[in-house]
Amino acid sequence: MTITQVAQLSSATAIRLNNQVITHYALDSRLCQKGSLFFALEGEHTNGLRFIQDAEKRGAVGIVVHRDDVPYALNTTTCAILASSDVSQTLMHLATSYRNQFPHVRTIGITGSTGKSTTKEAIGKIASTLGPTTMTRGNLNSEYGLALSMLTLSKETKYGVFEVGIDHPGEMERMATMLKPSIALLTNIGNAHLESMGSRETIAREKAKIFHPTVERGFISRNTPYRSFIQSLTAVEVQRYGLRDISAIDLGL
Repeated sequence: MTITQVAQLSSATAIRLNNQVITHYALDSRLCQKGSLFFALEGEHTNGLRFIQDAEKRGAVGIVVHRDDVPYALNTTTCAILASSDVSQTLMHLATSYRNQFPHVRTIGITGSTGKSTTKEAIGKIASTLGPTTMTRGNLNSEYGLALSMLTLSKETKYGVFEVGIDHPGEMERMATMLKPSIALLTNIGNAHLESMGSRETIAREKAKIFHPTVERGFISRNTPYRSFIQSLTAVEVQRYGLRDISAIDLGL
């Protein structure tokens, strides 16, 4: 995409334009490469604004900064600049709008306290035999990671297999709205992030939101606690799966 197209899809304001094509998106300046768009997020311990010069040196052709930081960005970089009142929301908005450009892509959202990456890899390998498949890289399953993964979709993509990890209430609803999964799978309900969630019932309630209204088919492991509770929270019929549902046939060489 061009900077102008990114601005239109993300509702950011274009401050400085160029004719470069964006081919990569980064939140860490050290990961920038030729064609990157760098999002200068403000974290708990540092501000991405400190690294916009480093991002440009590594090949970034554009940066997204907070409106208040535009003067600094104009004086310290020569690349394209987009401004917004909330850089993180600009990233989410861009990913949501970008995903909407590919209605033909069937997306699979995978969540659970454990087993997300293993399940993602297995489903991704199967899907890739059926058509071009985009997958979450590694375990980048946060809101930011999901957004970056979704931005790798293309018109050739047939399937998108994405991990969806949460650690506080409200996060799943935002991520499911962003992803609009065609198929959703929940591996289990454990004690991960219990300190921020409060209880396993809260974890189950929040993870159940993966069964977004867009979901055509839902799956949940048979040995998952709160199965009936989770089903009661969604209109999607959630199918149970487990080892007893799997059979193998020796086809020989």
